[in-house]
Amino acid sequence: MKSTLEYLDEWKEAQGITSDYAAAAKLGVTRSAISNWRKGRAGMDDYTAAQVAAGLGIEAIEVISAANAEREHDELKKEFWINLYRTVAQSMAAVTTGKTVLAAAMKKAPVLKTEAPSSWRKGGDSNPR
Repeated sequence: MKSTLEYLDEWKEAQGITSDYAAAAKLGVTRSAISNWRKGRAGMDDYTAAQVAAGLGIEAIEVISAANAEREHDELKKEFWINLYRTVAQSMAAVTTGKTVLAAAMKKAPVLKTEAPSSWRKGGDSNPR
């Protein structure tokens, strides 16, 4: 499972941000909040996780579930968030694979040249029987 810090660092790179100070300002959190995340003293909140996901162009629940898994102390609840994360990650991978397969198939598909029936052409009968 990817950590919220990995998502944060990917988000920073995608945004062209090099410092945690600038990241904090853009996310609307304090620099000490990010410092606490990095030191394991606190976890990313769901709103910030959703902002990071949006900036990465991924589903918010992916980062939110990772954040909840990191913050959770109850093992049963932690397992729930980990399983949700895995389910979302697998679903997104399947969608991506499906898009890739479809794109490849479309590149290989022959271009069909069809002509509209004469009844559809200008002056033709618009109500074929």
